[in-house]
Amino acid sequence: MSKAPSKKGLEELQKMFDESNFPSCIYHLNAGKIIAANQAYLSLMNFESNNIDDRVLKVLSSFIFPQNFKELRKLKDSYHFAQINMRALDGKQITHNAVRILKVDEEDTYVLEHLQPID
Repeated sequence: MSKAPSKKGLEELQKMFDESNFPSCIYHLNAGKIIAANQAYLSLMNFESNNIDDRVLKVLSSFIFPQNFKELRKLKDSYHFAQINMRALDGKQITHNAVRILKVDEEDTYVLEHLQPID
């Protein structure tokens, strides 16, 4: 995680994120970027880095966020389940089940996304 969360909804997502064993990331919809990603998410996206810093999150945001932005903006329910298709950084197509948890704090909207492989 690049910065400590300061809002209650984001703190709740951060706790779920930290406890997850699945590839996970947190989107900040208003800012149009990924603000957190775990090592499992980096591995899934074929991104090699031992350190998840602002530079890594910027690369992920520029590549992954545009693929998901339209769908993420349509979320209305607090919990959303979907099968998603996306490209990893190496161009490989990835299909996973996604659990997306929407939190709205004042003017900010965050989405926690957990990915599970389809067996």
